[in-house]
Amino acid sequence: MLWFNGRFADEATSNATSAGALLGWGFFTTIGVWNAQPFALPQHLARLQHDAAHCEIEYSIDDETLDSALHELISRHKITRGMARISITKRGDGRWDTQSGSDVSILVRPIKDETVPAKITTSPFRMHSKRALCGVKSTSYLDYQLAWNEAQSRGFDEAILLNEQSSVCEGARSNLFWTRDGNLFTPSLSTGCLPGIARALVLDWAREAKLKTHEIEYSTEYLRDADGVFLTSAATGIRAVSAFGKSRFSSNETIEVLQNRWRDAVNYGNKP
Repeated sequence: MLWFNGRFADEATSNATSAGALLGWGFFTTIGVWNAQPFALPQHLARLQHDAAHCEIEYSIDDETLDSALHELISRHKITRGMARISITKRGDGRWDTQSGSDVSILVRPIKDETVPAKITTSPFRMHSKRALCGVKSTSYLDYQLAWNEAQSRGFDEAILLNEQSSVCEGARSNLFWTRDGNLFTPSLSTGCLPGIARALVLDWAREAKLKTHEIEYSTEYLRDADGVFLTSAATGIRAVSAFGKSRFSSNETIEVLQNRWRDAVNYGNKP
């Protein structure tokens, strides 16, 4: 079951000539579900508002309706640990379709936590830091999917994307952090990486803990010299990295502090 344009249904139909179908003209956000509750939902709803303006898409469904529909879907599917996706796609592009408005959908599914540290690799594909959809979680997602597929085909869990200047950008399905000498590093938004919800939370928590944080452009050499690496995703949380090429990593105090902070947040913040 999904929720589509204000109604719960077992299936939904959208126009094959819509801008969403023909051009991938749309955006989405992926939300983690812990203890049967969506985590950091206000931040995700704020992202939708931001991306709607960037993508020139208007939608009339308010945050309260989306909040209620998402909670109802989670309840109907009896999901304790899972993920949800809210997608908004444009109807008319002015060429193939002249409809006005947009389509809004919500999907939910159960998932299991990834407890094994990830193995990551550099993707052969590049992301441009000045692309039109930079910073938007666009439904034109095939570049990321193909990068992830290519890494999977070589036995890795995540693909690390570089930009056109060979600076570390992000993972195909995550943001990237690493530690060195008690400092916390992550690619700056100027690299073209997505300003992920989990990324923002981790930076806030690190600063609250008086950790030195650095958002800047780095090459992969800095990553290989790190003493700890981890990935962040709003759906899956904080996942430690065990290997990048010939470099091997283990967890450290900084990563464990942030992982504990994440667990506290999803448990405390989502009590029924």
